[in-house]
Amino acid sequence: MGRSDPFRSLAVKITPPPPPEPEPEPEPLDLTPPPPPDPPPAMLTGVLKSGIRAVAIFNVQGQGATMAAVGDEVYPGGVVVSIGEREVRLTFMGREFKYLLGGDHE
Repeated sequence: MGRSDPFRSLAVKITPPPPPEPEPEPEPLDLTPPPPPDPPPAMLTGVLKSGIRAVAIFNVQGQGATMAAVGDEVYPGGVVVSIGEREVRLTFMGREFKYLLGGDHE
């Protein structure tokens, strides 16, 4: 018996596979550093001066009075830079904060 149509071509047509879909662009990495943390809640409750010596009195996180002179830490990382009549300046994580007597910080 043979082929049903001896004149029909035996060549097989090969179609190439479809091109692969392009990979999606990767999302850009966010390389901005997170913002530094805020200092703990603290309130300047008093300033004592005697001659050239000055001491600031703070209430930090409601834990009672903490006394500090220039160069002392009021809370971890919070160092007194200057003490004025009604304000105290502290540095914390590379930033400076001004505490007003009886109020919050700026």
